[in-house]
Amino acid sequence: MGRGGQFADIGNLKIHPRAKSIVDIHKGMFLLVGSIGTGKSTSYASILRERSRTTSETIVTVEDPIEYDITSPKDKQSRVIQLDISDFGTDGFRGAIHSLVRQNPDTVM
Repeated sequence: MGRGGQFADIGNLKIHPRAKSIVDIHKGMFLLVGSIGTGKSTSYASILRERSRTTSETIVTVEDPIEYDITSPKDKQSRVIQLDISDFGTDGFRGAIHSLVRQNPDTVM
């Protein structure tokens, strides 16, 4: 889709209702996996957007590349920081994780 692309509202996604409850998880880890073209990025962006709308916290993402801009929705309550691995040059993921820790996030996606 490219940076700033459109993404679906979480209510419109054709995913199991339990998967939608990921928005409410406050501890733990989840993996979003699937074949190419199955909607991982769209689902991820929708979950992230919903989380930023319904909670008041600092959310930091580490992405390669950032496919959807979540930092600007008008209705968000959370502070969302999206880190692109390519912005850290040869440090890549290591550099992104170092930056992530400095942001003191409540949630890491």
